[in-house]
Amino acid sequence: MVFTGLKTDRLQGQTSALSIYQLLAEPYRRGSEELAERALRYMSGHQGLAIIPLTEGVARQAAEVQASLGGPLERSIQIATALLGGVRAYVARRTSLRRVAGMEFISLEDFIGA
Repeated sequence: MVFTGLKTDRLQGQTSALSIYQLLAEPYRRGSEELAERALRYMSGHQGLAIIPLTEGVARQAAEVQASLGGPLERSIQIATALLGGVRAYVARRTSLRRVAGMEFISLEDFIGA
């Protein structure tokens, strides 16, 4: 649903370069370089999706997020990237978070009614 919106230019999205690691770790662990390459092409092929590099600014913001929210480091980096990018809504597979610094959190499970 989200990727469909990106394809049709109804949505603009961004994600941390950390997403590449998160996406490719499992295919590489399984020894499937072909699957990893296919997944990377899929993710990189969306015009409306910007992949934001990990920078010193992101690391500093992630440390602040980690200090206030806790949770996994990866989530702190993703939230920090979104905050620095001025994102209005953060979409995650599952989240109990509702709002951080004016940014709304949307659980895909809630969104699709799962």
